[in-house]
Amino acid sequence: MKAIRDTLIIAAFAMPLGGIYGVLLGYLVARKNFAGRRSMELVSMINYALPGTIVGIAYLIAFNEPPIVLTGTALIIIACYVFRYARPAFVPRWPCCSRSTRASRKRRRASARAAARRFAA
Repeated sequence: MKAIRDTLIIAAFAMPLGGIYGVLLGYLVARKNFAGRRSMELVSMINYALPGTIVGIAYLIAFNEPPIVLTGTALIIIACYVFRYARPAFVPRWPCCSRSTRASRKRRRASARAAARRFAA
């Protein structure tokens, strides 16, 4: 029972953080133009390009020494879930909250254009 409880607690923290991360990343990459946008897109895609074992080992190596020591805590599992399973909006055919953010943005943009034409703006 302890394992189930721990899993549910970790999921309760990781799910909303992953949703916020996915929406924020999707908004920034799809909507804003800034220096480093393509780099941000590339870095966020590395988690999907590499096998999960490699990503997990990379997290253990990266967070095993100060200033941020997460090895042996639930925070490293939460970080892995957040950055691995939050699907950015620019990744096609992956269902997620950031994908819905992108779709709603497109709908708003089309309706704003239609309204502008209607009112001769």
